[in-house]
Amino acid sequence: MATATGNYAGTGVLHNVNTGLAAGIKSLTIVDSVTPARAYTTDALQAGIGSDKFLHNFTIATGIKISAGGIFTLMGTAYNTANRMYYWEANA
Repeated sequence: MATATGNYAGTGVLHNVNTGLAAGIKSLTIVDSVTPARAYTTDALQAGIGSDKFLHNFTIATGIKISAGGIFTLMGTAYNTANRMYYWEANA
């Protein structure tokens, strides 16, 4: 299993983050640098309940989509507050 880690600064608008995992993302965790919030999703979860669904502190939320080619898309402000740093770990 390949793992990649990184960070990004939130923009508040839709944008893509490339993990470098060309084989695709199987699981993704994002941590907010300011609050203790944590997002978690998998390709199976998104195939089952919705393509932009993730677990936010144990509740289902929307706005993070696993895309092809090792990219995840931030669809709105969830884990995407402008000028806030977020840290991620993706597994292929």
